[in-house]
Amino acid sequence: MRLLTALLTASLWSGVAAAELIPIDQPGPSIRVRVVEEAYAVAETPGDGTLVNLARQVSWIFPVPLPGSPVTCQAEEQMLEVRSDWRGYAECRFEQAPDGLVTVTQGKDHLELSSAAWLKAAHLTVSDLDDTVIRWSPPGQDALHNVLLQNSTTRLLYPDVLPLLRESAGQGPVLYLSASPEGLRLSLSRLLERGGFPQGPLLLRDVLTPPEQHKMQALEQLAEFSGATFTLLGDTTQQDPEIYAAFARRHPGRVSHVFIRDVSGRQRWFETSQLLEAAGVAYTRLDSSLPLPAGTNP
Repeated sequence: MRLLTALLTASLWSGVAAAELIPIDQPGPSIRVRVVEEAYAVAETPGDGTLVNLARQVSWIFPVPLPGSPVTCQAEEQMLEVRSDWRGYAECRFEQAPDGLVTVTQGKDHLELSSAAWLKAAHLTVSDLDDTVIRWSPPGQDALHNVLLQNSTTRLLYPDVLPLLRESAGQGPVLYLSASPEGLRLSLSRLLERGGFPQGPLLLRDVLTPPEQHKMQALEQLAEFSGATFTLLGDTTQQDPEIYAAFARRHPGRVSHVFIRDVSGRQRWFETSQLLEAAGVAYTRLDSSLPLPAGTNP
């Protein structure tokens, strides 16, 4: 895989590799980053060809890790020094969750990160991305088309979810929980920004973690570390209805509403409605009408 990445990216990136510090949003109070070789990437544009998009996405999803790199986390009087593991990940776990920003330093690179300030909110809106906010695969194309062969300027958005999330942002923070690989953080952030969506942490998936496990673990951590109630948005794929129904049963009274986009047909929607009704939660069906291009506000 490393050889494939190098071959694909040879025409896009050049220069001497340096360390890059990538923030990894967490559902809990710890600070997590990844130390990888810096990629020299061209900006995403609507005119990018297949090879350009493929090379960029593969390099982001499968970066070259820098294990054993020293990382320092400083929050007021608290300071932790850790080293990145074999995959380049480093995590700082404070005895007391910092109230302000945490300065994370690795060599000459540094980040100012928040230690999950949203955990103090009374209400959280947690939204899936693929097939809920973002059209996963246009008709006639393979599902991986959006991930590998498109970029943040060409992917499509559903028009109905933007006003819904904007309204939800008035009740409390909006978080995006997706099975997309965490390497796509920058591209997804750009897409949401261009679409005018509320800002919020992107809880993306480690490629070694199964999608359903990633979502269940993240929701459980949000419930554990906060006292918030939840509005949940998902779709009829990737077991979202099963995950949300099970979460509502484990945490009675904490799920205010569930919005599910129907992208699978009548039988799957019947199963979904039965699951949510059995869990005792209010729910609303979102249709799968033609989405708008990124950056087009309804």
